[in-house]
Amino acid sequence: MMSSSPWDNRFEELLRGVLRLLPPEEPLRPDLDLARAGLDSLETVELLVSLEDAYGITIPDTLLVPETFLTPDSLWKVVSPLRG
Repeated sequence: MMSSSPWDNRFEELLRGVLRLLPPEEPLRPDLDLARAGLDSLETVELLVSLEDAYGITIPDTLLVPETFLTPDSLWKVVSPLRG
């Protein structure tokens, strides 16, 4: 069965790994408020390192702004084009 999410499985696994307040059975919606799901500053750093390692990318400092980390969709829109 094809996933209908706008991102790949690796992204979802990494993101779910740092969202301690998101129940495993709850879908990872594109508009999910990441802060309410448990993403704080420590998890943000952990997630950045994991994303860069997993995709072999470097997220430029100019994109490391709070707006990037509002929702899964806003984060994926930064990560996806860097995967090249």
